[in-house]
Amino acid sequence: MRIFGSKAELLNELDQGIVSLVSTDKWQDYLRAMGKFRQYSPTNINLIMAQKPGASRVAGYKTWLEFERNVKKGESAIWILAPIFKKSLQAKENLYGAFEGQSNEDCLIGFRSVPVFDISQTEGKELPEVCRRLEQEGFEHDLQLFKEAASSIGFYVEETSIGDGSNGDCTHALRRIRIEESNSSAQKCKTMAHELTHAILHENFHDRALAELEAESTAFLICSEIGIDSSSYTFGYLATWAGGHENASILIKNSANRIRDAATKILEIMNLGSRDMLNESLSGCREVCLKAA
Repeated sequence: MRIFGSKAELLNELDQGIVSLVSTDKWQDYLRAMGKFRQYSPTNINLIMAQKPGASRVAGYKTWLEFERNVKKGESAIWILAPIFKKSLQAKENLYGAFEGQSNEDCLIGFRSVPVFDISQTEGKELPEVCRRLEQEGFEHDLQLFKEAASSIGFYVEETSIGDGSNGDCTHALRRIRIEESNSSAQKCKTMAHELTHAILHENFHDRALAELEAESTAFLICSEIGIDSSSYTFGYLATWAGGHENASILIKNSANRIRDAATKILEIMNLGSRDMLNESLSGCREVCLKAA
């Protein structure tokens, strides 16, 4: 096993990397861009997924023009529902219940269908990004160790085309970890470290933002151990989930013990040959992490 610097030093590097990122114009450009994407209702999300299962970023035709991107010729629109409001005069009462005039308020009177398009249906200028996928190759042996570690704790791994723009996922109910087959071996390793952390720490865990921060921070430590610099992806990922540096810094410090212990135990699992020893190591990890929670 390769030896790396202290985990405390790496967590400090993680914190300082996020500080550096959020002070750049790149971060501000990203925030401005993301602010132009609407937050869709559950109903519209279901409509989008039914028509375009792999959709990741959806916007109207004019919004894509603002990003200097054009809808490709021949693309079919995704149809969602937009509310229709009408001004209505409402009786207005004062604090004592006495009538004191009328107010002109918006009243929902129905819905209309409007067309939107996923980013995959457009072409043109690249959107601002703060997470850059890792491109290094040559980590196939490490990837195999990650897969064996997953198997040792009762999870099977699928390399597949996920289709929704994500690099991987972990489903406890199915005991399954998926990783995007088109990614580089370095990115696959980082994703495996991330998803293994979810597998160990986050069954029945309901704070999604904290779970993502713990998983990605643990992946950063593990990647440092095996010679992968994941900073170009990790710093932006953590800042995005935490909403900026201050929140990320607080969460990392609060979860430092869980992150360190999870990274240590996953690396131990990857370096052990006995399945019984692997399960024993995992059990110890769960106990330590539960005590630190």
